[in-house]
Amino acid sequence: MSGSLVAALSLLLFFIAYRYYSKFLADKIYRLDPQAMTPAHQFRDGVDYVPANRYILWGNHFTSIVCGAISGFHGLVSRNNSQAA
Repeated sequence: MSGSLVAALSLLLFFIAYRYYSKFLADKIYRLDPQAMTPAHQFRDGVDYVPANRYILWGNHFTSIVCGAISGFHGLVSRNNSQAA
C-alpha cells in the first residue's frame, strides 16, 4: 500500500470521526444546547461580563496557547542552562 493511499485513508477516517463522533459527544455526552445563554449574555453588566466578538475571542485564545508554549519552552531552556553552569 502506497504512502499516499494511507494518507488519503487516514484523512477520510479523521473526517468521518470528526463528523459523527463529535456530533455524538455534543448530543449524548455533553448535551449541548445551541440556544443556551453564555454568562457574558446572561449576566451582562458592561464591566465583568461583556460579550466578545468571536474573531477577537479566537485570536486571544490562539495567542494565549502560542505564547504559553513559547514562554514555557523558553523558561525550561533558561532554567536548564542556569543549572548546568
